[in-house]
Amino acid sequence: MKAVRLLVVLLCGFVLGCDPPASPQAEQHRKRLLVDTIAGTPISLADALAAGDSEQEFVLAGKIFAGDMSPFAPDHASFTIVELPEPGHSHQDPSNCAFCRRKLSNSSMAVIELVDEQSATIEMPADELLGLNSQMSVMVKGKTKRVGDVLIVQATALHILNEAEANTLSAAIRDQPPKTES
Repeated sequence: MKAVRLLVVLLCGFVLGCDPPASPQAEQHRKRLLVDTIAGTPISLADALAAGDSEQEFVLAGKIFAGDMSPFAPDHASFTIVELPEPGHSHQDPSNCAFCRRKLSNSSMAVIELVDEQSATIEMPADELLGLNSQMSVMVKGKTKRVGDVLIVQATALHILNEAEANTLSAAIRDQPPKTES
């Protein structure tokens, strides 16, 4: 009888899609990385790229997106973001809008790597670790480096933006004078 109950519990878990309990290490990463606020005004991804090759700490905001591909790496906590859309111009899939598609083709992109206390990328997919999904708007803080035309951010803090916050930050970023390459 006990074996039947165990089998029923296991099958219900698979059928209902119950998540396995998170590891204590994943919980620690979640508590450290996922924050309610990040101090500072974010700059555009383009301005961070223009800052040159030297490693600097920035606050950035963007939309998790990778076109037809998944923005999330399958084996470590890394994902891509693009510039936030213009305020009030938001779609579930920006590639369905000709205006957004044109903007995205010219948009700067960043790879966000969620790192541990030793600055090593966490070995768990970011979407599983923090409950992220494509199309979310986020604000991140971390050290950046430029690799060609791509910005790599070793993020030490992440805040998930609601639509109002994303619109406000998008407007603020667009109102900033452009930075010049150093």
